[in-house]
Amino acid sequence: MKLIQATLNKLKRLASDTVIYGVSSILGRVIFVLLSRLYTNTDILTQEENGVYSMLFTLSSFLLVFFGYGLETAFFRYALKEKNNLNRATATALSSILISTISLGIICLLFSSRIAALIEATDYVQLVQFVILIVVFDTLTSIPFAYLRATNRPVQFALIKLSGIFINVGLNLFFYLLCPYVLAVGNEHILYGLVSSIYNPDFGVGYAFLANLIDSCFKLLVLTPVFSNLKHQFDFKLLKQMLRYGWPVMLILIGSMVNEVADRQLLIWFLPSEGDYNREQLGIYQNCYKLSVFLALFTQAFRYAGEPFFFARARDKDAKETYAQVLKYFTIFSLLGFLFVALNLNFLKHIIITDAVYFQGLKVVPILLMAYVFAGIYYNLSIWYKLTDNTIYGAVVAFIGAAITIGINIVFIPNFGYMASAWATFACFFTMSWIAYFWGKKKFPVPYKLKQLLLYFIVALLLFAAGKWCIEQLPEQSVRRYILQFGFVAAFLAVVWYQERKELLQIVKKSDK
Repeated sequence: MKLIQATLNKLKRLASDTVIYGVSSILGRVIFVLLSRLYTNTDILTQEENGVYSMLFTLSSFLLVFFGYGLETAFFRYALKEKNNLNRATATALSSILISTISLGIICLLFSSRIAALIEATDYVQLVQFVILIVVFDTLTSIPFAYLRATNRPVQFALIKLSGIFINVGLNLFFYLLCPYVLAVGNEHILYGLVSSIYNPDFGVGYAFLANLIDSCFKLLVLTPVFSNLKHQFDFKLLKQMLRYGWPVMLILIGSMVNEVADRQLLIWFLPSEGDYNREQLGIYQNCYKLSVFLALFTQAFRYAGEPFFFARARDKDAKETYAQVLKYFTIFSLLGFLFVALNLNFLKHIIITDAVYFQGLKVVPILLMAYVFAGIYYNLSIWYKLTDNTIYGAVVAFIGAAITIGINIVFIPNFGYMASAWATFACFFTMSWIAYFWGKKKFPVPYKLKQLLLYFIVALLLFAAGKWCIEQLPEQSVRRYILQFGFVAAFLAVVWYQERKELLQIVKKSDK
């Protein structure tokens, strides 16, 4: 009984931290998704410019992996391995990331025109340079943000993230709404002189990257004082250990980036380019993709809280039982999110997307939502190779996933377009999850309740299928339709309550005390 109660207490702490991290991650991304209403307004950005934005976003994701070379995960492994390791690991990681980031940033800037040519963006070299600078600043903040997580300061973490987000959003509104309005009014407006001197209507999508760059600069400036009192304890021996641990993590992250964003570039390469058709299709896919991002954000918030949690609890006697419980509740919340978004697309699409031309891509959303459910499950299952210092196994799994993603996209994009990309994402994370599960059983056995998890999957999929069929029989704005949508979500919660009521009642009783 004491063991169960101790496990539940740890889960409550993890859930609490996840909620706080989720405020910055989920609220921030919701704001950006709402901001996409600007980007999908063809009077502000064309479909081609939307495609360019997606393509350069993909570039930034890959560069962040190379610039970070797995050092953040290695930092957690060695900072939390022993009680006195934190300052030494922080100083060592910071010194390494500072030297490497500045060096790589200069090299990339010197070859920015070649990078632009590689991704077929020769007309956007300046934006490629913006992306490189954003990556430089974001990489420099990675260890400071990791330090806040390792020292259990989720509130400070969230406040800094949110402040940067509001700056970014404010600048987007300024450049895309206020400036055109001021120019349209002319000399009569009080801001006309300022706006006419700094604003160029032809810069278009460039202002989205400029806003991101200023956001990244702000976060770096704010985080600098965090380490003003940190003792310099650089340890070259520790750095070698961290790099040995981290390079397979970098390969894992490269594989993960391939799995998550390579389909954008492959759509550009394997769809016809006549009349910018490929970029237009990419714009449709990318904007519908945003409706599935809610589950990705839940996983991201969980990762922020989970990474230090998993490493810190590794020495506990009941660690494996705790990990099993974490996966169970993570799966429950993920499937709940899947049902809510998938059954409410007719409502959510109007919040996220302004132009009906993008609605044709909504059929990818349920597929991508389920893909992200398995992506989160994979993250939970993959903890074994991080705790046992066998990160090379994670690299193997990630590259298997990358091969699946690339293979399916190359073979099926010419005939099925972005639908092939959606199914490739699902197939990738589904396969990776099962590989991680069976491999982990041999290397680091955790008592996961597989039958219980499968039950929740079956219930969620049946409710989705039944709900989708019933909802489509009713008019889009029907009140009965909304009642049904929430009713099927409530049915899933009822099943969860029936299965987990004993544990949930224990948690409630403990909270009352």
